[in-house]
Amino acid sequence: MPTNNSNNALRRNYRQQHLALIWAAAGAVLLLCLGLSLATAPGAAAHDQLIATNPTPGEQLKEAPASLEFIYSGSLLNLGNEVRVMDGRDKDWAQGDPSLSGEKLTQPLLADMPDGEYLVRWRVVSSDGHPISGTQTFRVGTATAAAEPTLSSQSNKETTGTTGATAPSSPHGGPGTTGDAAGSAGTGTDGSVLAKVAPIGIGTAIGLGAYLAFVFIGRARKKSKQTP
Repeated sequence: MPTNNSNNALRRNYRQQHLALIWAAAGAVLLLCLGLSLATAPGAAAHDQLIATNPTPGEQLKEAPASLEFIYSGSLLNLGNEVRVMDGRDKDWAQGDPSLSGEKLTQPLLADMPDGEYLVRWRVVSSDGHPISGTQTFRVGTATAAAEPTLSSQSNKETTGTTGATAPSSPHGGPGTTGDAAGSAGTGTDGSVLAKVAPIGIGTAIGLGAYLAFVFIGRARKKSKQTP
């Protein structure tokens, strides 16, 4: 028959192991939350934003502009930035590649642009290495939005500097990608170092949690064996 001392020892051993598991689980959860916050929170605040354009979104111009200007909240990286200026027949009126000067991106346009509505699609690389993109329209001459049904339907999805909220169509006619690695020249990834750090932080948190659980359980068993 088991004695009271042995029963008490078994109960103490069970309580110690149970308490060790609780502390180990709590530590793992805490480390996991810390790893996720360090890996993701800075990235959301670091993306640059489009703060001004010339012409402004939806602006009606008497004459076609010689170039488009975009002003961002930070200095962009010169990695595959591109601008497309499409008319109602899907002709691109952008002339060559855009020029970058810190926060300012300038896109020259072809001469003799006819009156009509134009859809501007831009894609740049933020100072944190993350691609951002957006769309807007402007009109030349007496053109109205209703006169170009193709552009009108697309302009309903206008954005002014997006970092993942929308996915405008690609300037080359393919599916739109916002903050995507596929269309970002010169990056080879999604351009965000934080995207690579996040899995490492999560794995570290889980590993530390498992280690703490092993240590606590081992100590609990050792103490139970020493109990008379």
